[in-house]
Amino acid sequence: MTRRWVLATVGLLLLVVAATQLDATTVRRGIGAASTAWLLVAVVLYLLVQPLAAAQWRCLLSPAVVSWRRLLRLFAYTSLTNNSVNGVAGHAAGVAMLAAEPGVGATSALSVLVLDQLCVGVAKLVVLLAAAERLPAGAWMQRGITTVVIAVALLVLVPVAARIKPQWRLFRAMAVLPPHQLLAGMACALGVKLLEGAAIAAVQLAFGVPVSVTSVLLVLAAVSVATLVPVVPANLGTYEAAVFFALQQVGVPRELAVVMAVVQHACQLLAAVAPGALLLWQPRRAARQRP
Repeated sequence: MTRRWVLATVGLLLLVVAATQLDATTVRRGIGAASTAWLLVAVVLYLLVQPLAAAQWRCLLSPAVVSWRRLLRLFAYTSLTNNSVNGVAGHAAGVAMLAAEPGVGATSALSVLVLDQLCVGVAKLVVLLAAAERLPAGAWMQRGITTVVIAVALLVLVPVAARIKPQWRLFRAMAVLPPHQLLAGMACALGVKLLEGAAIAAVQLAFGVPVSVTSVLLVLAAVSVATLVPVVPANLGTYEAAVFFALQQVGVPRELAVVMAVVQHACQLLAAVAPGALLLWQPRRAARQRP
């Protein structure tokens, strides 16, 4: 844990150092020149992640006793916690809320979490392998691929063990999940990565950076590695440093790369926290308006 905090701190410091060396006028000019329309497209694409992620939860919940609409609401709260407190706290909150739903329970909720992480791991591995296919795999990408492969392999053992030892409570919840639903969950996870890649392309278009499969894949792969383990709330610092590093690899000037890294994360964070925040604000607003 200490090493991860050090790495996150170093990444944040490097970003701060890069930012302090920028000319303020250049930064303002860069942000001002960005296309608002394309940035709005990026936010909308990031917003679409939540409905698809809720569909992924529904695919992994067997029997599907919770509606997609209700799961979307729960995922919005989970995403808000993930990006305001900590990823571990967010997952714990999501499991607790899902477990409290009628007909679900703690065992099924935990099963959904494990299988959800398996699907996400497979999607990240696909992204990293696709990026490595188009680019020389640097040390960071090789470490990322190795880490994801190990994580996916360990997670794969869980549903396999569920078929062997279905009498264990957690395994029993996984054993009843039909294989086609697990495959559907993986398809949803891959769809999330496609949406994130499209949002990255929209940010690049907003700043007039030539968009290519390579430029999008490299940024997506770097972010996937940087966010493997939640270290700080919303991955502040590590996310920006990853995007900055990736953009530099495709020839984006340092000044523009810093601005784009910050703006891209801002678009992602806005989409991640706004739905949950609005859902929390509505009951309070209604309570204040009561006579």
